[in-house]
Amino acid sequence: MASTTSSSSSSHYRLIYFPIRGGGELSRAILTKACVAWTDDTITRERWGTSPATEQPSMPFHQLPVLVETDAATGAELLRLGQSHAVERFLAARLGLAGTGDRPRALADSMAESLVDLREAFRRFLDAETAATDDAPRAAFFKALRETLAHHERFLARQGDPATAVLGGGVEEGPFYLGAEMTYVDIMATLLIERFEDEFTAAALEGEDAVAGWASLPRFKALLDAVRADAVLGPYLASADRKPMTWDRFRERAAAAAATAAAAAAAAEKEKEKEKEAAAAAAAAAEEE
Repeated sequence: MASTTSSSSSSHYRLIYFPIRGGGELSRAILTKACVAWTDDTITRERWGTSPATEQPSMPFHQLPVLVETDAATGAELLRLGQSHAVERFLAARLGLAGTGDRPRALADSMAESLVDLREAFRRFLDAETAATDDAPRAAFFKALRETLAHHERFLARQGDPATAVLGGGVEEGPFYLGAEMTYVDIMATLLIERFEDEFTAAALEGEDAVAGWASLPRFKALLDAVRADAVLGPYLASADRKPMTWDRFRERAAAAAATAAAAAAAAEKEKEKEKEAAAAAAAAAEEE
């Protein structure tokens, strides 16, 4: 990773988003990878209500995520930025995860836009699946997935071929889109595949109708493995404390937590009753003596 700029070390970042991964997760991962001072400000539905007392009116476009940059020394607000893609690319450029040099950065951005298209295809699948009576939406999405990842595999394979290299001279070969240099796009690809695995399960995604067990995508699979094995990102991605993937997962987690709390409260109450009964029995025995 390229070194961070001096302005980043004098800034504090606050990322404001809902308690799910969604449009805030790539920015969270970038901030985590960069090891800078930042606050993950999880906003509740109550805080995001429509009354004048809520924070919604102070947010650009009245949408989330929003990134707030402040001066680490004075606390003065330097930037309030909306729109997830703008936030991601600002952080990547500021924190050394956008690529080194204009051409490599442009190539990284082009791969990112390809992933945005794939994410939109996935959203269309989710919308169509609800009303579908057959497997047509699933088949259409997997077709888009295969075609997109095939393009990415070819891009990754060409970086080490002097005859067709897309990155030019001076780029060290490695597992990432820009060779040995990890960028936000590598993280973006990993998070997107993670979302697909959550929807279809990893086994289904690796089936013949999806990516053929990754056999035809060795370079892309190596990219995913390298991101997941990163000394900083790996523990974050594997952490049980990460935000739930979707609102459904959030509700499931909240219900499970409520059930656990209720069971603990019931057990504590039962223990108190036992203690009362024991104390009453001891008192009765003492009176008989």
